[in-house]
Amino acid sequence: MLLNILLAVPATLFLVVVMEAAVRLVSAFRKRDYVRHEDKASADIRAKLALPEYQPADWPRDLEPISQRFRIAHQKAIGEQTSYHSAVVRSATCLALTFCAMAISTTRLSREHSVHIALVWFEVLALIALFLNWRAGTRANRIWITQRIQAELLRQDQFIGLLVPETLHSKSAAEIEAKRLAISQHTGLEVVDAIRDYWASRRQQVEASPITTSDVTGTALLRYLHTRPVRQLGWFNDSIARLEHNAHARERRLRKLFIAALVLAILKLVMALRQGGEMHHDTITTGFMGNLEAGLMPLLIIVIGWSATEAAYYLNQNARSLIHRYRTQIARMGRWFTQAKAELPLSALPSVELEPATKQKARALALEFEDLMVEELVDWVYIAKLDALEIAP
Repeated sequence: MLLNILLAVPATLFLVVVMEAAVRLVSAFRKRDYVRHEDKASADIRAKLALPEYQPADWPRDLEPISQRFRIAHQKAIGEQTSYHSAVVRSATCLALTFCAMAISTTRLSREHSVHIALVWFEVLALIALFLNWRAGTRANRIWITQRIQAELLRQDQFIGLLVPETLHSKSAAEIEAKRLAISQHTGLEVVDAIRDYWASRRQQVEASPITTSDVTGTALLRYLHTRPVRQLGWFNDSIARLEHNAHARERRLRKLFIAALVLAILKLVMALRQGGEMHHDTITTGFMGNLEAGLMPLLIIVIGWSATEAAYYLNQNARSLIHRYRTQIARMGRWFTQAKAELPLSALPSVELEPATKQKARALALEFEDLMVEELVDWVYIAKLDALEIAP
């Protein structure tokens, strides 16, 4: 009895080792995909827009506090995203390992009492770990969304402060800041209304602020164009390339798994017909055909289980929603850039002295672009919280 209980120890250790190995392996592939598609489109976009070169520099000193808060929120969001992704990988690993344990239990190995007990322990522990990681992933996803909202709104405040510095120090700044922080108190879809309410207040504050000589300088405008619209447009293009690459790779894996499952099922049928329909579980056939027959059932279980897991993962990914959304935003941003080129002296930046009327146009265009970014954030929240596959007729 004690030996049977102690078998849970190696089963637990093996489960933990495999889960963490899977997390590290998938994270390495994920990082490789990001690096492969990172910052590929920005150079072409800058060339098409004929924007003057921009040398990256530190943020102005009066924007450093908000830049610091943004960096902290951004890192927290990345950390929670990683926690969520790791929980998903661990859950998928537990499910796959459970299928493997069930497959092994159909072989002659399970006739050994200790092996049978170890496999049962492993199945129970893997399913417990699956449930715990699902709960952890749900919590991490919720925190990730909250932190990402805060990070994106702080990022937006940086750029508003770059063009219109006084808005971050006006009398209404504290009240608007409180609205941004209050967004974190919402966990359901009411967060969307809170985001829009916050942005309406921030937009109204900027529009009510009179244009001064320190607002929308040529240098600030050029920096804004490079680090906000151009960078965002490049990110959308890079993300589409990455998501489509991953979707095609996943589709190829799924096709191979389906073919493998079909081949194994046909082999099993052939074996059954060869025995004249009198196939018994206790029949022992020697030689190559006996080994083939004994290995077919566990292998078929593993492949079918893997196929089902991969199919569920493929069908429930939000990549299709994101790709569609990114293409829509790229089209809207293209129209925005066309308007900006027509109304602003982009080729003369940063040395040109902008007239008050031109500064007014530039500020209005910047606010229109930030409208797009707020709607992008809102759509991302909807996709992250609610994205599902519609299969009804």
